[in-house]
Amino acid sequence: MNIISITDGYNASASLMIDGIVVLALQEERFNEIKNYTGYPFQSVKYCLNYLKKNNLKLDKAGMASNHQNPYDQKVKIYQNFKPNDFREWWRNKIQFNYFVEKKNKKIKMIKNVKRNKKTIEYLKEIRKKYTNKPEYHDFSFLNDKTINKPHLEIELYNRVRIKTFCDQIGFDEKDIEIIDHHTCHAYYAYYSSELNGKDCMISTIDGGGDGYKQSLWTVKKNNFKLLTKNNSCPIARYWKIVCVLLSLKPHEHEYKVMGLAPYSKDKYTDEVFNSMKNLCKIKNYDIEENRIYQKNENVNSMYDFFEKKFSNFRFDAIAGGIQKYTEYLIVKYIKKILRKTKLKNFVGSGGLYMNIKLNKVISEIKDIKNIFISASAGDESLSIGCCYYLNRQEKSYSMKNIYIGYREEKIDLKKISKKLRIKKIKNTNEIVQELIDGKIIGMFNERAEFGARALGNRSILARPDLKDTVRKINEAVKNRDFWMPFAITIIDKFHKKFIFNPKSLKSPHMTMGFNSIEKNLKHIVSGTHPYDQTVRPQILEKTSNEKYYDLILKFYKKTKIPALLNTSLNLHGKPTVNNLQQALYTLMNSKLDSLIINYKYIIKKR
Repeated sequence: MNIISITDGYNASASLMIDGIVVLALQEERFNEIKNYTGYPFQSVKYCLNYLKKNNLKLDKAGMASNHQNPYDQKVKIYQNFKPNDFREWWRNKIQFNYFVEKKNKKIKMIKNVKRNKKTIEYLKEIRKKYTNKPEYHDFSFLNDKTINKPHLEIELYNRVRIKTFCDQIGFDEKDIEIIDHHTCHAYYAYYSSELNGKDCMISTIDGGGDGYKQSLWTVKKNNFKLLTKNNSCPIARYWKIVCVLLSLKPHEHEYKVMGLAPYSKDKYTDEVFNSMKNLCKIKNYDIEENRIYQKNENVNSMYDFFEKKFSNFRFDAIAGGIQKYTEYLIVKYIKKILRKTKLKNFVGSGGLYMNIKLNKVISEIKDIKNIFISASAGDESLSIGCCYYLNRQEKSYSMKNIYIGYREEKIDLKKISKKLRIKKIKNTNEIVQELIDGKIIGMFNERAEFGARALGNRSILARPDLKDTVRKINEAVKNRDFWMPFAITIIDKFHKKFIFNPKSLKSPHMTMGFNSIEKNLKHIVSGTHPYDQTVRPQILEKTSNEKYYDLILKFYKKTKIPALLNTSLNLHGKPTVNNLQQALYTLMNSKLDSLIINYKYIIKKR
């Protein structure tokens, strides 16, 4: 069975499954170069359809993740266009979209026949005109003065537009498109893509919200999925958005910067913030519920105001440390309780919260967890993969052995490369290894791109991991990252325990887990660890995952006795990871990279 699925919201993507195997997964941002693009993934779908045509395959099923998308969110593309102050205005003015209502934190239903207040209507008219976005594949003409006071109708009309756009491209009838619940897609991705596929397991999904919900919990026993709960009360991912804005960062994008900043805070100040948050939530049965303290405070109008006042006397690093500590405290407490109730030993997680590798680290350290696996890119970009798995639920679905399922440059035309560059054919990878030994910073453009947020060798920047100055050099050469942010490493699996503390022998093929480094060997991987707490976010590489990349690192090891390389994504600051050769060459031309490797065959340098 051949299935194509999409997610057309934040970080839009399309995926193609053939007979239970995910063969393609593509993010639209890689094509249009708009980071975390929100909207219809036209180029990604086109790439999947071309694959089917090339291989003489027929499309059998098609699905869309998320039963609903917020029409104004999608038209305005708030996570692309809003600045921190725009979010402050939105939250402070208590803009009432009036799409969902909750009952006792769990049952979500669409609101009907409820009108918006005058302030909301004026605000929506303003932002509707203010932001125009290209490319735009959906027709938003239904957002007009006739529908502005009929929010339930907006949702209904937008779903028609979403389905029509998809059908027009793939040639399906509208009745044949299946729309799958947001958190169901997260859960099916978390389980079926993972190494724990086929084993009894607990599945947790937590994010900032999808289809009106923020959390779900599932079990798999003897291959039977069971939903234990789904609720709208779990606020922890939303707290991270608010903290981003408090620190004048971008929510839904810069949470990782807050996580990276957290270890710099002194324990005393971290604990002050943590203690101020400790009573915000409670755990009840299978749910994390908010105590809603801010709603009882007459002096604040919104959750944002509540946190602004609460954190007004704390330093920026203390706020980062505090929310990280509170998140770890709350989620570990929750998971321990659920493990006792379900008597399960295996854990998988998905949704934006599980992009937090420090959280995943402390979860992995729970004594009762035998195995944990966090699949690549647990945010909304992987919803399209989860949708494929759900639509294939009656058939056998296979875990994802690797994540190199993105775009591939089919023809490398060296004649079109700028005369400002010089090209040399590589006899073998020894030449690349020598460049790395010499301290050069190398871009890698090889075969299929990785799917998701992490570069895993095919669209990467590589360097020696034992030179402290490497981080500064890469930042000056190309990345311009914030000074406190760490880089990562790729390390060969059979040697990793000499450098990384991993007593449970957990797998981390996608850089989704944090680990402590081993102090006596820290100097050998120092530029790929966190500068303050020396933790590491490794890609623990098995040969079957990426043989050429593995062999490159193995050759580097034989020369240096270091079985690892510093690895970060190949992109200019603010841009998505490169997709095609043109983008890779542009990155080389507009940075201080020493060279670019193409398919392990050619090395390109500036003249």
